[in-house]
Amino acid sequence: MNARVVIVLAGIVVLIACNEDPPPPVTPQRVEVNGLYAVSIPSNLVEQKDMHDYAGLQYYDAAQDFYLMGIV
Repeated sequence: MNARVVIVLAGIVVLIACNEDPPPPVTPQRVEVNGLYAVSIPSNLVEQKDMHDYAGLQYYDAAQDFYLMGIV
């Protein structure tokens, strides 16, 4: 009897998790750095200017705690 209850509860959890909206698609965006080179980065990254003094490329995604820096 306990195994049936666990299976039913697991099924309910799976159904609830599947009903969440998927995150928006991440598309690449082209970013030019100091006129020297260009890179493609994910569109969910936001530009930042105060992470490092020498970094020409500074982007972050606070939701995923992801940082991207390019030092020239």
